[in-house]
Amino acid sequence: MWTVILSLVTTVASVCMESKSAHHHLYHPSLPSVLSMRFGGGPLRDSTLGLVEAMWLGPENAGVYLGSPSILRVNTTGRILISHDFFGRSTLNYTVQVLASDDGGCSFRLLSNVSGMYWASIFEHRGTVYLLGTATDNHPLIASGVVISKSTDDGATWSAPVTVLPGNASDPRSQYHGAPTSVVTHAGKLYRAFETSSQAGYGHYTCMLSWVDEDGDLTDPQRWGRTVGELSIDGTMIPKEWDPQGKYGWQEGNAVVGPDGVMRNILRVDGQTNKTFNKAAVTLLSQDGRMVFEKMIDFPSCSSKFSIRQHAASGLYYTLSTSVTAAAVGTDTVYARNNLVLAFSKDLFHWKVCTTLLTDDTGYGVGTVDSAKYTGFHYVDWIFDGLDILYAVRTGYRGANSFHNSNRVTFKKLEGFAAHCK
Repeated sequence: MWTVILSLVTTVASVCMESKSAHHHLYHPSLPSVLSMRFGGGPLRDSTLGLVEAMWLGPENAGVYLGSPSILRVNTTGRILISHDFFGRSTLNYTVQVLASDDGGCSFRLLSNVSGMYWASIFEHRGTVYLLGTATDNHPLIASGVVISKSTDDGATWSAPVTVLPGNASDPRSQYHGAPTSVVTHAGKLYRAFETSSQAGYGHYTCMLSWVDEDGDLTDPQRWGRTVGELSIDGTMIPKEWDPQGKYGWQEGNAVVGPDGVMRNILRVDGQTNKTFNKAAVTLLSQDGRMVFEKMIDFPSCSSKFSIRQHAASGLYYTLSTSVTAAAVGTDTVYARNNLVLAFSKDLFHWKVCTTLLTDDTGYGVGTVDSAKYTGFHYVDWIFDGLDILYAVRTGYRGANSFHNSNRVTFKKLEGFAAHCK
């Protein structure tokens, strides 16, 4: 049983109206010390990056970290919702937390908790807000089934998660894995990418897509389906010019419809090296319901999750991703996630970096080994918001014990995104 003690501390944001930060102190016998969660911190005063702190978790040496942010602006009210989960020594009972901002992103507060979910995407469909993720069998890395929960009051309360694709802890082909990537409407169905934990081939995961009929009850398991068969990365997919020392894998795919109307799954590539970096894998959904490998592409991302979305008006595809820099190659830190960029593509295969959005300002020195080790702006989820982009960041920054072990979830708006991409 968790014990929660709440106290309020008043802060004055530098660019927003006065806000209040809430501190939640969590006690649990499996943890070495008291955990503290701070909400509503507002713009980070010791940062030059314009980040708003949606949440901080500490102390950083307690072994519990923040992961899997996903973001939504509710159509009817304009409320901004950010969901996230926990990883490390405790997953807090596999709980997805939902944070809310009713002041345009100046400050956030804890709105609700949804237990029994992990790696969830938050999205809205026909006036109802949903979380779509996985359920776990008390293991931080393996999920047993795909589950969905819904809210009819803008995220304040949620239904108990319903299993829509059952899992089996003893069968790797039905142990589902994923990350908060987009839920896409196409040909009367909603799609999201997942993986299963097959050990076949080079990679740990078999890529797949799940779908549900858009005209029915999204919580009805009878309306759900998934791709058939398995597709794991193997040696035949690796271009000859790639570094043979790389131990390549894939995971955390993106459901996205190509300009030819074909549904695809574009995945991060793990095992990148100093010679082979900034890559992604493209697979497509065949007419018989199978995933088919298409090609490897140059893509501005290290071995880290990214999200791809298509802009409805222009048809262009955009991503916010952590690109490998020349300095990272020079210091043998191609794993670094301290360089967040905006990039776009006309066809999903050829990508151009528009601008750098976030880079280290802590004093470690951009491109240094220390910066790579301790600063991370990664696992970004984002949405179009009129002419702007709103994004939520898993953030290891200013006090994190590593770039990976994030101590914050932060928020930022990119105004006039299209003007950055020419």
